[in-house]
Amino acid sequence: STELPKLSTNQISDIISKYFSKSTVIKPSDAQGIYDAQQKSGMSALAILGIGALESGYGTSNIAKKKNNIWGWNATNVNPAGNAKSFSQMSQGALEFANAFMKTYYNKYGAKSILSAGTGANPAGKGYAYNDNGTISKSWASSVGNIMDNFYNSVKGNG
Repeated sequence: STELPKLSTNQISDIISKYFSKSTVIKPSDAQGIYDAQQKSGMSALAILGIGALESGYGTSNIAKKKNNIWGWNATNVNPAGNAKSFSQMSQGALEFANAFMKTYYNKYGAKSILSAGTGANPAGKGYAYNDNGTISKSWASSVGNIMDNFYNSVKGNG
C-alpha cells in the first residue's frame, strides 16, 4: 500500500470550493485548519475530506450543520445526532477527528489504510461504518476511496 499524498492549502481550498459548495459548514477559508490537522496528525487531508464528504453528504447533513462534524464522529445508528461529537469550528473538528482516527484506527486497531479501517481487515477486526444490523459496511471504504480519487484528480496539477 502507498501512503496518501499530503495536500497544500491551495489544493484543500480548491476541493472545498468545488465539492462542498452547497455546505454552510465547511468553507474554503477552513483550508488552513484542515492543512494544519493533516500536518499535526499525519492523516492526509484527502482522507479527512473524503470521509467528511461521504459521512455528511459533502457537508450538508444535519449533524454537519448542527455540530460542525462532517465526519459523523461518534454518531451511532441508534442515536446519530445525539451521540455525534460537537465541534466549535471546522479546524478544531478536523484536528480532533484526524488525531482520534489515527490513534484509534491506525495505532490501536492496526489499520494502515482507509480500506483496512473501513472493511475491518485489520488486526482488531474493527470497521469505521456499521450497518443497522451490526455488520461492517462493505461499501464504505470503496466509496471513500472513490471520493478521494476524484478529489486528488481534480487538484493534482496545482500543488
